[in-house]
Order: sequence, then structure tokens, then C-alpha cells
Amino acid sequence: MYNIKIYDKNWTFKTTLSEKLVSCNYSFSATVGWGFSSFNFEYYGKKEINHRDRIKVYKKWEAIYQGFVVGVNFLEDTKGKRKAISCNGIIGILSFDYATDGTKNNDPKILIENLFAWLWFDLSGVKAYWKTINMQITNKTKHQYLQDILKNSPDYYFFIDENNKVFFDNYGTQYHQLTFDKDVFSIQIKENSSQYYNKVKVSYDWWYVIEENQEEINNYWLCYIKISDTAIKNEATAELRAKSLLQEKSIKKNCNIAVNNAYKFEKIKPWHIVSVRNTNRIIENKKVKQVQYNQDTAILTLDSYESLEKFISENNQNV
Repeated sequence: MYNIKIYDKNWTFKTTLSEKLVSCNYSFSATVGWGFSSFNFEYYGKKEINHRDRIKVYKKWEAIYQGFVVGVNFLEDTKGKRKAISCNGIIGILSFDYATDGTKNNDPKILIENLFAWLWFDLSGVKAYWKTINMQITNKTKHQYLQDILKNSPDYYFFIDENNKVFFDNYGTQYHQLTFDKDVFSIQIKENSSQYYNKVKVSYDWWYVIEENQEEINNYWLCYIKISDTAIKNEATAELRAKSLLQEKSIKKNCNIAVNNAYKFEKIKPWHIVSVRNTNRIIENKKVKQVQYNQDTAILTLDSYESLEKFISENNQNV
């Protein structure tokens, strides 16, 4: 079972929730990158839990999730009186403020440090990047600003651990060797090309801009999307939006594997490296993108992207 500790918004310890008074039908995720990690549970006790309280979740002695409370709903039905608690990952705090940093060309390390300077996080894990990046900051929350920084530095991972230490660094060598039909009991590979496009039209005010990849249109087919954004006020911003959308034009293969208690799955973190033995699918040295911890299992989403061009070429060779 899991152990849930409650803190106030200043990280002063309040209480530990009894396992007997928390519904066991919950799951949550520790997500690499900038995504929100949601966590929901129901509490049947009388301890006070407030909006913006901090939480930490432990499996045995291993902290595997932290976040803050974004919703407390009081429920009463045949199951009894209880509180439905909704939480977001700790990174969601950045959504409450707008970015004010005027720097547009700098090392991502410095940009990230500026974002977190007002918080209590340990920034010693934020390392220098190998190049500077240009940023457009206008009308963005700090969370949106962080998204853009990470999109411009894709070869580095970003993560906040259970001790509030921020990591921004090259992918490390922490490695997990798993075995199918022992500690891995399910492997699922799902392809998703719904987000692919090679021509984008962005409308703003009474004008519009169009960006396209003509080579891919000629070689394959036209996939055209149109977007209208009233928040955009000039051509440069519209072009930036269209170009950024074109960069997200890859087909994605999601590889999910389920790990059971035969392996100490609470030690597996995003950005770690995983291989699986005794399977006819080749799963070697894959980066962990996300870990979703359930009561007795962990679902790992592994990094597995292939470009659409490579996907089509390989399949044409097999026809």
C-alpha cells in the first residue's frame, strides 16, 4: 500500500493519512518533461485537507510522487461521507504566474534557473546546455514558457524529484534490466499518427500566414490544418506558431510495459534506461518517458519515436 503525507503550502508537515481511510482505487504518474501529473483519491477520515496543500506519496520508504491539492469535493452516498481529493504534479505551480523574464537568447540552464528562483527548489541538478536558444516570451505563463524551453532542448531531460531537486541534464546511465513473464507481464505497442501535418495555416486578426514542407507534400500527401488564434497580434508571432506546429510532425509509437512487484518498480524514474529480455520484440536501452504507479504494478511508457518518412519508406519496402 501507499503512504500519503500532507503538508501545508510552505511544506510544513501536517499529518499522515491512514491507509484504512483512503480508497485504494487510485493511480498517478511521475512524468518526464513538463506535463501535469494528476493524482486522485478519496479520503474517509476527518483530517483537514485544504486547497494548495502539498502532498507526498510513498511506497514503503520510497517517495514516488509529489504534488499539490487543486480540488476538495465533499461526497455522501451509499459508500458513506468522504472527500474526493484532486492533485496536480508540483510543476503545475508554474501555471499561476506569467513569465516576466525579458531574456530572449540565453543558455536554457539560465532560463530555467530564472523560472524557479522564486521557489524553494534545489537547482543544483540544472546543468549548462551546449547552445543558446531564442525565446518568445510574450503573454505566456511560466508553465508555457518552460514548455518552449524544453522543446528547444530535446536532447536533455527535465524532472523534479521527490526532494524538490530540479534536474536538467543529458540522459544518464541509470539502467533497469527487466525480464518478460517474470517482472514484466504485458507489452503494448500503439501507433498514433493523428498529429501529423505538413501544411499549417494560422489566422490572426484579418490576416494569416502559411508554412509548409513542400518536399514531404510532393513525396507523400498533403495533410493541412487551419488554426485561428485571436491572441496573436503580429505576423512574426503567427509564423513562429506555424513553424513550431510543423516541427511536431512525426508518427509516434508508444510502447507501454507493465512491471509487477517482482521488481522494485518504485525505483524506476523517468529518464532511466530500460531493456526487456525474453521477448520477440526488441526493447533495448529505451528511455523511460513516464511511470504510472498503481497499487501493485507500474506502467512504463518508453521513448519510441520514428519519423513518418522512415515509417512509410520501411512499409513500402515490405509491400
